[in-house]
Amino acid sequence: MKTCLLSLHRYLVGASVALVLWGIVPAHAQPPLTINVAIDKATFNWSWTQGTGGPADGFRMKCGAASGTYTLVSPPASGGGAARTMPLSGVVTAPGTYFCAVAAFNLFGESAVSNEVNFTAGFRPDAATGLVIVVVP
Repeated sequence: MKTCLLSLHRYLVGASVALVLWGIVPAHAQPPLTINVAIDKATFNWSWTQGTGGPADGFRMKCGAASGTYTLVSPPASGGGAARTMPLSGVVTAPGTYFCAVAAFNLFGESAVSNEVNFTAGFRPDAATGLVIVVVP
């Protein structure tokens, strides 16, 4: 059996925080909250273990504006079958709310997608300019 768990890493006060945002949720648990991430600072990380299927030649991220509907597909992650990470900017380039999953592929086709993560992506604001000190007489 192949297993794949996707998480989204974001930077928080200089530290990387791994968040598993979507998966099997017990009936008594609250649904996961959408997090906000900076497109240029977040990365997707996943794990994959080969089971009875063939080896993975690579992985592609799939994202879309609705759960299970993936209209954005990344080029293969760097590192081929050994890849386990991809910058968010490798597939998401515009602000918005996204639902993403990863799929393994090889010469014979593509796997089913992993668990799904959802988040709101955007850009940090530009720095302020023109700061001056005004002396009042």
